[in-house]
Amino acid sequence: MLKNIWNRMSNRRRLLSGMLLLACISAPVVLRDRAHVPFDQVTGTKPVLTEPRWHRLWPVFNPGRFVGWSDDHKKPETVSGLKISLFADKLFHPQWLYLLPNGDILVSESNAPISSRHKPGFLKRLFWHLTRREKDSSPDRIVLLRDSNHDGKADQKSIFIDNLHSPFGIALKGDRLYVATSDAILAYPYKGGEDHITAPAQQITTLPAGDINLNWTRNILLSPDGRFLYVAVGSATNIADKGMALEKERAAVWEIDLQNNSHRLYTTGLRNPVGMAFHPETKALWSVVDERDNVGSDMVPDYLTQLNEGDYYGWPQFYWGGYPDRHFKKIDKLTQSTVTWPDYSLGAHVAPLALVFAHDPASGRVNLGDNFKNGAFISEHGSLYRYPWSGYQVVFVPFNDKGEATGKPITVVKDFRQGNKVYGLPAGMTGDASGALLIADEASNRIWRLSKD
Repeated sequence: MLKNIWNRMSNRRRLLSGMLLLACISAPVVLRDRAHVPFDQVTGTKPVLTEPRWHRLWPVFNPGRFVGWSDDHKKPETVSGLKISLFADKLFHPQWLYLLPNGDILVSESNAPISSRHKPGFLKRLFWHLTRREKDSSPDRIVLLRDSNHDGKADQKSIFIDNLHSPFGIALKGDRLYVATSDAILAYPYKGGEDHITAPAQQITTLPAGDINLNWTRNILLSPDGRFLYVAVGSATNIADKGMALEKERAAVWEIDLQNNSHRLYTTGLRNPVGMAFHPETKALWSVVDERDNVGSDMVPDYLTQLNEGDYYGWPQFYWGGYPDRHFKKIDKLTQSTVTWPDYSLGAHVAPLALVFAHDPASGRVNLGDNFKNGAFISEHGSLYRYPWSGYQVVFVPFNDKGEATGKPITVVKDFRQGNKVYGLPAGMTGDASGALLIADEASNRIWRLSKD
């Protein structure tokens, strides 16, 4: 058929068709944006910021190809003084982890809602294909893992809650277990040591969702006094591509008063906040935030920041303390002056997910030695829209005695990606009962355990 079409073409049309095909093939190489600034200079409290490169005709897309762990590359690498081992395998999209008081680990097995996977566009669908997730249904359940003999590896697994809708965040308050799905907060009765919950859930509130739901994950965190539940709600699109009406009450952290289940927007202008944690000493609320794409390989930095009531971080009109996004022609100078500066840059496009403070009692009091005793562990899921790629690792951000992020991020677990080969994707994290750090690997369906050597 193609041969017949080619034969019917005139020589001029053949030439034009050939030139068009060559342009399509070579465009990613010729026009692809590359990072100009060394990655280390774009991290920390004073990152080097460059002009966004809006002019590129071909978007940066560099997802790699998922190959999984094998005999040639069995596990991630870690720094001297630490060791990494397999805690659990044969899971199904393990996204988020939660430590129960008795040492059991809850795992949210989840994928993006099917309805939202057909909306983000060609590049996002291509990523799901390359990581073999495009056709995977969401497991829609929470699994319980138990290490009954305390040898550092789960030996019991049971389905704890099922028939959920893309579950993610988990929080326990007394005898009530809160679960965040992509479109609601649910509460279940909980008894310590049980392997399965059959009781029906109480719906606390609905959450913004819909068919256009790019940032579908919903993390939750209890306040230290247990009165409030904080909910991380990402934007529906990259930069309000479908209008602001679709972004109502999104790109924000909610505060839910558990005495009456009312909610308010605690912090806004956060494109995609995911990991949240209270600093164990200052009790300040911190979050990691995934910033916008398609503005070049050097911009915009993802970040770690302290969240305060009423803060506005600028999305979608502004980024990094008030720089205007040129997609918006009218800039409100008064609004621009109110934009909060992030505390700490993690670098562009690393896609931070989990945030765990060392020695935080809410996350298992992670203890990995003196080199990592004051700061935060952050999982970086890895870039799609950067060349060369970034992330695909777990880093440690040092904090000073004032409770401020400082210095440069330190890589503690790496080699989830090498070159174009993606072996795994780090996602949720928590401490276990012994003080080790558990890391969900949602692409390879495993959980790794990082501990002192």
